[in-house]
Amino acid sequence: MHVENKITNNPIIQYANGGYYSWRLKIEQIGDDYCFVNGWNNVVKDIRLGFGDFLLFKLVDQSTFRLSIYSPDGCEKILQPKTDQNCDEKIEEKSDDDDDPFFVVIFTLSHARFLRFPEGFAELMGIDAEGPIKVKNLDGKEWGTGLKLDKSYRSMIRYFLSPGWPRFARENKLAEGDECVFKFIRSEGKLLLAKVTKKKSREIQVAAEAMRRARGRALANRKNGGDVDVDHDEECVEATEKPFEMPPKRRCGSQP
Repeated sequence: MHVENKITNNPIIQYANGGYYSWRLKIEQIGDDYCFVNGWNNVVKDIRLGFGDFLLFKLVDQSTFRLSIYSPDGCEKILQPKTDQNCDEKIEEKSDDDDDPFFVVIFTLSHARFLRFPEGFAELMGIDAEGPIKVKNLDGKEWGTGLKLDKSYRSMIRYFLSPGWPRFARENKLAEGDECVFKFIRSEGKLLLAKVTKKKSREIQVAAEAMRRARGRALANRKNGGDVDVDHDEECVEATEKPFEMPPKRRCGSQP
């Protein structure tokens, strides 16, 4: 995999066909190979990776991969879209190189009123009680918010931001479908909105990726072979020494 000087070592992997699936992982060099670590088991579990399945990763920018999944018969696997409730719960929590914890969440209608932290995130923050907390954006502007204990959970301890949060969400123009990365800066004791991918941009990226995959399949089916059609050399990640050949797409359940 050619990754030197091209991507960060803690990229986000997004499911190519939408459905609000995304994971934050870390890339680590092991011998001569580059591998996904620190979160890969979550990907395997969420996509129900089976024996003989194969995966296609495409690099769309320096911090994002698009993931397509194929069964052994060459049929592309389609994951069921998540509901709003699932989106609220589907949050990744990891630690990056500077050991500051972060999580990824897809903004839903309920997030206009409050932001619930994932299970165990408050513990990573070193917080064990309700109280005020500052939230800031990448411009450095800060908003005062309040951290509250979510009493609707009996079997786990979870906190959420409510007082002051609606104003932060409104003034930063967060909307339904936006993908947000929140990071707790331990040295400052503040929560940072580290990255926002707007819904429209995400939909355009997914549509463009689908068109590129279709062109790639057409080229792969030519008798004399050929390269996959991509716009930039960084969009096609070489995972093996052999050139990747996309199988002809068939409808699931059809006879070979």
